[in-house]
Amino acid sequence: MGIFKDAFKEIGNTFKENFKEAGNSFKESFKEVGGSFTNITGNANNNMKNTASGREDNSKTAKSQKGHKFGVAGKPEDFLYDLNKKGNGVVIKGLKRKASTVNIPEMIEDFPVVEIESLKLADGLEWDFDNDMITYQENMVCIPIDVITIPKTVVSLGQSVFDSMAITEITLPMGVKSIPTYLFYYCCFLRSVRMPAVTSIDCSAFENCLSLTEIDLPDGLTAIGENAFRHCCNLRSVRIPAGVTIIYTGAFFNCGNLTEINLPEGIVSIGYHIFQDCKSLQKVTLPQSLNEICDGAFRNCENLVSVKMPSHPVKYLKYAKPDDEEYESDDEEDNSDLLTFSGCSKLGLAAKKVIRDSGYIGEF
Repeated sequence: MGIFKDAFKEIGNTFKENFKEAGNSFKESFKEVGGSFTNITGNANNNMKNTASGREDNSKTAKSQKGHKFGVAGKPEDFLYDLNKKGNGVVIKGLKRKASTVNIPEMIEDFPVVEIESLKLADGLEWDFDNDMITYQENMVCIPIDVITIPKTVVSLGQSVFDSMAITEITLPMGVKSIPTYLFYYCCFLRSVRMPAVTSIDCSAFENCLSLTEIDLPDGLTAIGENAFRHCCNLRSVRIPAGVTIIYTGAFFNCGNLTEINLPEGIVSIGYHIFQDCKSLQKVTLPQSLNEICDGAFRNCENLVSVKMPSHPVKYLKYAKPDDEEYESDDEEDNSDLLTFSGCSKLGLAAKKVIRDSGYIGEF
C-alpha cells in the first residue's frame, strides 16, 4: 500500500508519529475479517475506529466548518501533471496550492485530462492539522477540500485520491469504470455519490463514510470488494443490482442502520463477515443462485427475524486453515463451530428451521 502511505507523508513526520500507535491498533482490528491491511498506518482518522463503530448516530453530531477557506484550484498552473504512458492524455499528480474547491481541467496543453493519480499537496506544502482541517466530530477531522468536479474526459482514478476529504457529494464521469481501493476512505461528510458506469468497487472504497445514508449502485456493477462499505454506520438503504455475482469479505460489516437486504439472482457467493454487526438488520432474502456462504456472514445481527434461503443446500465455508486455504467439510463435528448466524438472538424456530434445512449446523 505504498501509494496510501505516501499520500499522507505530506502531512508531516511529526503528525504521522502522533498517530502511529492508533494506526497499529487499527491495522490489527482488520485481521478478524481476513483483510490484507498490514500496511495501513498514519491516517489521521485511524484512532477513531470505535467512534465509527455505529454505536451512535454520527449524522446528529457532525459539524461542518466548510467555507471555501482556501479558494478554488481550477487552472492548469494549480496542478502537478504529466503526460500519461500512452502519450494521449494528462495525468493529474497533485496540487500546487491549497484549495477548498478543486475543479479538474478538461484540457491541459491541448491534451485531455484522462487520469487523476493524486491530489496531494506539492513538496513544501502541507495541511495544518490544527488550523486547516474540518472537524467532523471531536478528534475526527477531514482535509478541507469540500468540492471536487471531474471532467468527462477522465477515465481513471488512483487509489486513495479523495481519502479523508470533506466532500459531501461527487459525480464520476461515464468513463470511470472502477472505484479503486480507499477512494473515499474516511470521507466523513460524503452523502451522495453518482457513479453511472462503474462495474467494480474495490477494497475499502467507501469505508468509514459516516454520513452516507443510502446508495443506489449502478446496474453494470458486477463485484463489491472487501470492506467496501465497512463502518458506514448510518447507511440505511442499499440497492444491489442484478449484475453483481460476488460480494467479498466484510463488505457491509457494521452498517448498523441497515434494516433489510435483498440479494439479487446471480450472486453465487457471499464473503466472511459480510453483514456482521448489522444490528438493525431484520430481513434477509438470499437468491436461488447462491451456493456458498462464508463464516460470520450474519454474525451478531441481533434483530434478524426473517431469512429466505435458497431451496437447495448451500456450502458453509469455515475460517481459513493454517495453510490459508478456505475449506468446507462434510464432517459434522468440524462444522459445528460455524458462526454464520451466531448472535442472531431474535430468530424464531421457523426461521432457524429454514436455515438448518440449507445445511447450517453451527450455533445461533
